[in-house]
Order: sequence, then C-alpha cells, then structure tokens
Amino acid sequence: THTTARYNAKSAREQLLEFSKKLRKAIYEIDPEIKSKLPAKVNNGILEDEITYCKKLIAKVRQDETLASYPKVSERLNILQETVEDDLEHLALSKDEDATIGHKTADTAFFGYKTHLAMTPERIITAAEVTSGEKHDGKQLEILVEKSRSAGIKVESIIGDAAYSEKSNLEYAKEEEIQLVSRLSPTITHGNRRNEDKFEYNKDAGMYVCKAGHMSIRKTSSRPKKHAKDGKGTVESYFFDVEKCKICPQREGCYMLGAKTKSYSVSVKAKIHSEQVEFQETKVFKQLAKQRYMIEAKNSELKHRHGYDVASSSGLFGMHLQAAVTIFAVNLKRIFTLLGE
Repeated sequence: THTTARYNAKSAREQLLEFSKKLRKAIYEIDPEIKSKLPAKVNNGILEDEITYCKKLIAKVRQDETLASYPKVSERLNILQETVEDDLEHLALSKDEDATIGHKTADTAFFGYKTHLAMTPERIITAAEVTSGEKHDGKQLEILVEKSRSAGIKVESIIGDAAYSEKSNLEYAKEEEIQLVSRLSPTITHGNRRNEDKFEYNKDAGMYVCKAGHMSIRKTSSRPKKHAKDGKGTVESYFFDVEKCKICPQREGCYMLGAKTKSYSVSVKAKIHSEQVEFQETKVFKQLAKQRYMIEAKNSELKHRHGYDVASSSGLFGMHLQAAVTIFAVNLKRIFTLLGE
C-alpha cells in the first residue's frame, strides 16, 4: 500500500515561491496598478534571498490596511507569513530524505513510501516490508514469505497481482512448492536483460522506472517478421524524458551527454513459463485469484480508518514505527472480531 510522505516533494524555496505568487495574484485582482509598487522579485535560487523578498512583500502589503483586509489577500498573506516564520524543519518541506517518488499509474505519482504486506485468508497481516516509494513490489515476495514463516505461518499459496509474476518469483515458488497465483505479464517475465539493478518495471503504470525515480514516457515494440505470429524475439523499448536525463545527478554511465534520446530495451520471450500459463487456466487458479480483493480492502482499512495514507513522521525509521503500531492495532481488531464469531 502507498503512504504519502509527511512533507511535500518541494524545496523550501519552491514553497515560498508558490505562496508569494498566490498572494501577488490576489493583490493584482484587486489593484492591478500596484504591481510597480511591490518589491522586485528575486530569481537567483538562493533560499535566504527568497525569504528576504517575502518579508519585504509582507511588510508592503500590511502597510495598506485596506488591501490587507480583503479576505482573499488576508488569508494568503497569513499563510506566507507563517511559512516564513516557521522553523527549519517545517520550512524545508522536502527534508524527508528517505521518501522518494513512486508511481501508481503512468499518469499519477506520489512522494513517500510503500508497505508491502502478506495476509492470511482470515485477514490477519503476517508480514510487512516498508520501502521507499520507487521500490518494485515483486522484489519483496521472498522477504514476505520468510517473515510469515518465522511468524509460524505455513505458506502453501501466494495470491498477488502481476507484479509478483516475474521470473525469479516463479522459480522461488516452484523451489518452495508454493502455488503462485499471479498472472503473467509478458514484460515482467522477460528473459535476461542488462542493467537490471538500474531499471525496474512498474506494473501499475506499465512502464520502467530508472534508479533516479524517473518513469519512461512512452514505449515501442518490434519483432522479426518471421516471428510475427508467435511473438518470439519481441523487443520493447522504453523512452525517457531527455531533459530530465540531462540534469539527473545519476546520469553518469546512464545517459550519454548530447544524446537526443534515452531508451531502455528488453527482450520479451513468449511463453517462457508454459507451466504458469497452463496453471492460469485452471479452476484452482481462478478460484484463488478471486480472493485478491481482500488485500485491497485491508489497504483501504489501513489508510482510511487508521491514517496510514500519510506518514506521521519523516524517515524510514519513523515509517517502520508507524507500520508496526498500525498493523498491530488492525490485527488486534480483527482477532477480536474472529473470536466473537
């Protein structure tokens, strides 16, 4: 489940710029001629200078009691005043160094964390793994299984979405004699690919995400003519925003300076997991797959009834504490419910 960080993915200066801009807009709507009387804006990227500008702007507006008395101006003036006077912790809204940008879909992103959960059919959470927002869901499967086993759970089957059907998980499940009820995705179950540690597949968006957290913006697919029908030899190329690559702090060894495009390609092997393809069509798979809704319902309970949609503090340590307390409370409630049935 996704948890939004307590702090925004904006720097203190960006937040001040936004609030001061909103204040000026409200002022211009009332008195368009006042623009020349306001202090000159700064755009040198220095936080201290932005704070100084905001203080001058606040003082100038407060001098005009009539202008400052307008509700729209007064509200935005107070917000800017509080932001400037706030302490460093609250001013630097991006100081959660562990939180990262993750993606729910190709069009929606969040700044925060992920909590990967394992749960029994009785809806008792048996394991949790807290990670930063960009981490791939499927990579946590083995960790969740081992944690559940250490809690005394006998794991016979695993029900999850397509993120868990990657090759390594299928091999692990077969080795451990576990039924993996997870539909195959031709992109996730690809064969060998280069730079596996630098690019991870986001099953929600259907795109790859680089190590810096940037998601590809489009993809193309090609294959040899002789394999037009069977799909063998298919290569999918994922293209990234070059403008982001140019200024990315991790561009060395990833983006060639001056290049007009940046792409990442994977070879998709059709029907590489024939056993899983056959298993997907069985009554057992289809019946077990119907139970997956329970984890989504549990995610909703954690977020909407216990405030797990937003982090209560900053950092992974704080997120671990919040996860432990929240999951303990949710499990306790469920146990009491089961005892009462």
